[in-house]
Amino acid sequence: MSLGFNSLSLGSDRTLLKNNKYFIIQSIILSFVSVFLLFFLRNPLSLYVLGAIIIGLTLVYDYYIVFSIFLVLVLGPTMLFLHVSVLFTPFLLIAFIFGFKGRFKEHLNFPVLPSLYMYMLACIPSLMNTPRIFLSIRDGYNLIAFVIAIISTSIAMKSHKKIILIFYAFISGMSIHSIIVIFQCLTSGKRAFGIMSVFYVDFAALAALYCLIFFFYAEGNKRFFWLFISGLNLFGLILTQTRNAWISFAFGAFALLFYLLVKHKKYKLSRKLVFSTLIIFAFVAMSAYFTAIALNPKISERFEMKGKNVSTERLSDVFGQNSLATRSLIWYTAYDAFKTSPIFGIGVYAFKHTSTWYYTIPDDLFEYFVEGKTPHLTYIEVITETGIFGFIFFIYFLYSITKFFRKCLILEQTKGESMRTLLISWTFVYIIFSMFMTEAWLYGQFLMWFGIMIGLSSGNYILITSKQTKSVC
Repeated sequence: MSLGFNSLSLGSDRTLLKNNKYFIIQSIILSFVSVFLLFFLRNPLSLYVLGAIIIGLTLVYDYYIVFSIFLVLVLGPTMLFLHVSVLFTPFLLIAFIFGFKGRFKEHLNFPVLPSLYMYMLACIPSLMNTPRIFLSIRDGYNLIAFVIAIISTSIAMKSHKKIILIFYAFISGMSIHSIIVIFQCLTSGKRAFGIMSVFYVDFAALAALYCLIFFFYAEGNKRFFWLFISGLNLFGLILTQTRNAWISFAFGAFALLFYLLVKHKKYKLSRKLVFSTLIIFAFVAMSAYFTAIALNPKISERFEMKGKNVSTERLSDVFGQNSLATRSLIWYTAYDAFKTSPIFGIGVYAFKHTSTWYYTIPDDLFEYFVEGKTPHLTYIEVITETGIFGFIFFIYFLYSITKFFRKCLILEQTKGESMRTLLISWTFVYIIFSMFMTEAWLYGQFLMWFGIMIGLSSGNYILITSKQTKSVC
């Protein structure tokens, strides 16, 4: 299923099976890879990789089918502790090259990309300092996959319908996940995250936020539908007892409502509607929260951000609360690592692999709370792993994104264009704030969705500006 995309829309740019040369070449490659995986790497991972290769090569001739699979993987579970959407990006790239042959050059001057390339180059010096360089390079592929997601999305998703379909698919997928999470939480009485694990929480928050934007632009009874779906995802999010995502969602939602109160005329919304929505949504959020507490009283404890005395005899109690005290142990170790190489860092994506080289806290605390974990905060991870040098370019990259979506927001737009611009722009607002709460936007599914949104912002900008250019001519 290709999310409703019309594969014939590629026209002459689409590479059809006019001859068998590509198929023969790919069959030879697949044969060699299959033999290697099946006879030299006999484990479940090799079978999964083989399956991914077969699917990728089979569907490589229809980009939109491949992209649909990629989107499903972004919204799917993490298998064998691997982000399968990242592993799938080579197939997305191959399908993209075949499907849009000769057209990718037109988007290489996308204003956000140079700052991203500069950050990636700034990460390279950090590799000189890591004792686990191959693991850093392996995980560094996340950034390459990030670029693939941006470029392929920006060129392929250049229609209003396709942009909206992406958000419909995201909301649909997350609503299904929310139903699973609600069922798990209510039947077990414990924290649950569904089949997406902890990656569910920020995606659920974004789904609730997207529904709020659709609510503003819906008419009649459709508004109740979007309010219900937003409440569903919010209810699932509350049951996960994840404070970070709660805070990020609250910031994103109320920042959106305040912005629309000020700019309601530009977005063709009545101030009365925006203000009443603020009241209604606050009521829905509080209702969801108190209902969740009634079903699971432990949720209220997550608001009590009290530190506990760290005792080696009761480490499980501290770990269970996921308190600020336990996070501070990771941050303290990250600071110790940063001091060893403040200019270029300890190695991009290296902290979770190399923290044992830098810690000064007691051994048992390190082994229980720090070893194998990331710094849990994007900005701390970046400055620790890439140093001040890399951190400056990372902030410049975020500044470039902020500058670009502000440029998009001030363009004259129709009501439909305004809705799409808000959906994309407020994703960035959420992500940039959420980076103060989590490091997950540097990895896997979160990073791929980040890339898709940057790509959509490019496609949306071209749609709006090309229309304005034509009207002037």
